[in-house]
Amino acid sequence: MYHFDFYRLQEAGLVAEELADVIGDQHVITVVEWGGIVSNVLPEERMTIHIARSASSDDARELTFTYPEALAYLMEDVHTW
Repeated sequence: MYHFDFYRLQEAGLVAEELADVIGDQHVITVVEWGGIVSNVLPEERMTIHIARSASSDDARELTFTYPEALAYLMEDVHTW
């Protein structure tokens, strides 16, 4: 797994180049936090996970998964409650 965190970066620079090098590797999962600064590097067909504070509790979080139909298989065994 590769992890990239672009929080608070004004310029993606060399990290964006490194991301571009690994993003196509089908043998790994690439996780990108705060990816707006590198949206031009990210593939169009990707899963996005939005994490928000729950309205019911400050300690709880709500996750929203957005993905194209081609990636629906990734969610087949995910259960919600």
